[in-house]
Amino acid sequence: MFDSSKRSFFSVKGFFFRNTGIRHNSKFLLNALRLFWILLIFYGEILTFYFSVKNAAWPTDPAWTAKGNEGVTHISLIADPQLVDYHSYNHSGARLLLEQIFTDTYLAKSYFFVKRLKRPSKVIFLGDLLDGGREWTDLEWEKEWRRFKSIFKVSSSDRTRNRELHFMAGNHDIGIGDKLVTWAVHRHRNYVGPLNYVVPIGDHVLVVLDTIGYVNNDPMVSAESHRFLKSVVESYPQKRKILFTHVPLYRAPNTSCGPLRQKKSRSIEYAKGYQYQTLTDPENSNEILTLLKPEMVFSGDDHDNCVVDHFVEGKVIPEGVDLPSFGLLSLYTKPTNSRPSLSSKPLPRELFTSSFLPFQLQTYITYALCFVVSLFLILVDLLWVGVVKKKIDLLPTTLDSPKFLPSKKGISVIYSGGIFAKKYMNPIRTAGSWLFKFSQSVFYVAKFAAILFLLTLTAFFYI
Repeated sequence: MFDSSKRSFFSVKGFFFRNTGIRHNSKFLLNALRLFWILLIFYGEILTFYFSVKNAAWPTDPAWTAKGNEGVTHISLIADPQLVDYHSYNHSGARLLLEQIFTDTYLAKSYFFVKRLKRPSKVIFLGDLLDGGREWTDLEWEKEWRRFKSIFKVSSSDRTRNRELHFMAGNHDIGIGDKLVTWAVHRHRNYVGPLNYVVPIGDHVLVVLDTIGYVNNDPMVSAESHRFLKSVVESYPQKRKILFTHVPLYRAPNTSCGPLRQKKSRSIEYAKGYQYQTLTDPENSNEILTLLKPEMVFSGDDHDNCVVDHFVEGKVIPEGVDLPSFGLLSLYTKPTNSRPSLSSKPLPRELFTSSFLPFQLQTYITYALCFVVSLFLILVDLLWVGVVKKKIDLLPTTLDSPKFLPSKKGISVIYSGGIFAKKYMNPIRTAGSWLFKFSQSVFYVAKFAAILFLLTLTAFFYI
């Protein structure tokens, strides 16, 4: 008769020292594997994200810290969250559910550590919030938007914590150019916010420009973005402008994206297709840069890192296409009573760096390899117990002598823990005992790892 308390899944003693019917050395192996999986999953699901974000420092300049670092504003950039849905890969059912669980958890963990460790004063999403946003009906879109808010904790509490969230529309949200989805545009304005807006910060102004509507050939559609751009130039003539667009601005063919790019193609080439455009067309790009003369330009859409320089009237304007992970932007505002610098080197006012997050597929491959190794160790241990130890225990001892116990049917039942038990046990159970113990051990280890993994998957949605 087994004690139910020892078999309880939630009992600490039963959980770590469950009676599996295997000898002491096998129990030690199972407990060692459980400890190993605790450390492995904790490292793969938590520590990798923690150290990736922790080691990413805000870009700064010694002159800023010398002045007390009071005029520095930290802004985190998140490009193309693009929540996976049916329109992503045309998957459905359990496969789509698993894809959503893994990708949503990855985003939630990444944002959690960025928010807690970096503590940005502002977070800007560079468009493509939902993958199939322009395709959904209002009811379906509202469900997906609630999902987005649960991942990134979009609520009024962010403002009370001195953290502002700003959103930009992407082609996956509202379409692009002449294929702009009118009702998706109205929905974005009502639920998310305006398509064009500015965020003044000291002597800087963040300019969020809807280049998707800007390139539309219908004057009724593009007029809003054109008017907005001109109003910014007139309203903030002395401000240092930082431009944010979803689609990158045009650059010459074969312009290198720099050493941080991961794709085989080392540049972004101009191309158009159904509901996408890789670059803003040359005429509109030149018009935007000439009118605004921004200090920096940040874009999304490309899903890779790309840093190029735009030259306008002798001015070099760097543009970076941030990874779907996150970027760190620091802006410095000079104090009003500051003295002119005696150094010949100009004081940098804007600094940016990209931070790479863990490669999650590699983590899952590591889990799979470690699980195979765990199975191998369990199998070797059981074979050693069943073959080597059997040869050692050649003779019975007094402890192995059979005990005859009366049964309800009047038939004697043999009970023993040694070789006699093997002789009189159920032949089917005896013949497959090593397989039974192997599968039982594998089940316990797999269940233990799965519970830990699921706990880490769901924890970040409730923090």
